Amino acid sequence: MSMAGAAGFALVLGGGLWRGTAPSTVLMGALFAAVGFGLFARLWMELMLHGLADSLLARQARAETEAVKRGETDAPDGAPLTAPNER
Repeated sequence: MSMAGAAGFALVLGGGLWRGTAPSTVLMGALFAAVGFGLFARLWMELMLHGLADSLLARQARAETEAVKRGETDAPDGAPLTAPNER
């Protein structure tokens, strides 16, 4: 998140100074860009991590369902499957 904010700050600051805009205006824009880029990066990473977690949960549920359909259970009384680290 901080790298995205720094990149936004540098891009806006560099572009504004290159265009010859007043330094105070450029600095204010660069600060807003840093906040905006940082928040966008955080939102993006949260979406990516939630997507990966949902994918992993769906894969685990699908594997458990397939195992139950094949009749594979840990206990003869039909108890649910346990994870390998829970045995």
